[in-house]
Amino acid sequence: MNMTLTNFWPAVSRNAWRSMLVAVTGFGLGLAAPAQAQTDFSGERVNMIIPYQEGSGSTIHGRLFAIGLEKHLPGQPTIIVENIDGGGSVRGINQFAARANPDGLDIAAIATGTFFRYLLKDPAVEYDLPSFRPFLASPFGLLVYASTDAATSDDSVENVRQLIENPPIYGASGPTSSDLPVLLSFSLLGIKPA
Repeated sequence: MNMTLTNFWPAVSRNAWRSMLVAVTGFGLGLAAPAQAQTDFSGERVNMIIPYQEGSGSTIHGRLFAIGLEKHLPGQPTIIVENIDGGGSVRGINQFAARANPDGLDIAAIATGTFFRYLLKDPAVEYDLPSFRPFLASPFGLLVYASTDAATSDDSVENVRQLIENPPIYGASGPTSSDLPVLLSFSLLGIKPA
């Protein structure tokens, strides 16, 4: 699906886009707990919800965190990973919000879909994202490749000028996917992909 920012959020100022891009790229995939957690997890099982299908990038990332958490949380608890796929993370995070206790024994991996669906007021969202307590985050990075005929100079400023004059075609999954930071970046550069 080809999409531009105006397809789903037309009335947002350039400064608002910049603020949102900084906030989102600074958080990336992280782990959240619903409230204050206990300080010693000896003999405990910590349930981690990963709201994506098994084998996904977020699952691999979350399971790597689980290995580290088992070793480094006080008392070295067992981390039980549960994948709850559906709705671009909404199904799993809705379940997390509904059943998690504030003792730190329930955590969730949160990725871009979780944020964007909340920020863009997806009607399926039942969670209150600001009430979650983040305790671990990793950065979100962007890398966009273009065919050699789209950018013909070694000068990146000139390449951006060319992409402004001849907008590229960009295929996106949807407005609440990880494509949003790419589209925001294009917008900040003045590039309007088809």
